[in-house]
Amino acid sequence: RLIQHGHWRPQLVIAFPGGFLGAVECKDQLQQCMQVPRLTNSDTKGGPLWAAAVVHTLLLEALHSVAMTG
Repeated sequence: RLIQHGHWRPQLVIAFPGGFLGAVECKDQLQQCMQVPRLTNSDTKGGPLWAAAVVHTLLLEALHSVAMTG
């Protein structure tokens, strides 16, 4: 809702909610949102460990990219 109605524009949304009522619906809504880059999945699995794994992978990729250019 913040993105669609509040004109909030984060650089990236990482969303892997799991274990609560409405998690699948939240993921579906995020997948439809074309205003911002986003990473999510489409099933009922998720949670903070999944989100942490994605952030960790992005950080490793960024470090590798910096090491290759610098």
